[in-house]
Amino acid sequence: LLWKQSFEIGGQRLMDLFFQQDPILPSEVKKLQNYCQEKLISLANAIHQYSPQTLVGSAGSFETLVDIYNTSVQPNIITQSISSSLPIESFYNSFYQFLEKDRDERLKIPGMIELRADMIVVASVLIDYVLKTFNIKELFVSNFALKEGVLSKLANNEPL
Repeated sequence: LLWKQSFEIGGQRLMDLFFQQDPILPSEVKKLQNYCQEKLISLANAIHQYSPQTLVGSAGSFETLVDIYNTSVQPNIITQSISSSLPIESFYNSFYQFLEKDRDERLKIPGMIELRADMIVVASVLIDYVLKTFNIKELFVSNFALKEGVLSKLANNEPL
């Protein structure tokens, strides 16, 4: 681990601030991108220093993006893996659909779950911002998240 920081840019916060119309308006997308630029200055500095090549996402919207991709590749097979690569092209195929479709239309996308149908819009704008701004060329998704890390620490009697 070379650097870490938590940012207050969670999906619910972004939805409350920037997702007023469905489908999301281009002006809301632009405001969200500007917000990301403002909130992620220290990330920009760290990326400049460490030059990462891969964006690693976990849980939530990232899992849904993988489910959408897997469903498009193998429609009748449900895959459960610990982690996987997500082709950038697949992300952008989904991202542009999220921008154009309303909630009912997004729910018809194979692999989409109701819980993520709204939040995935703003989450995808954030992902797009990070990929383009920092010239990231690879997406990797882990099914492990904060809760698994906490459980691992507790199981090993390590401090949190």
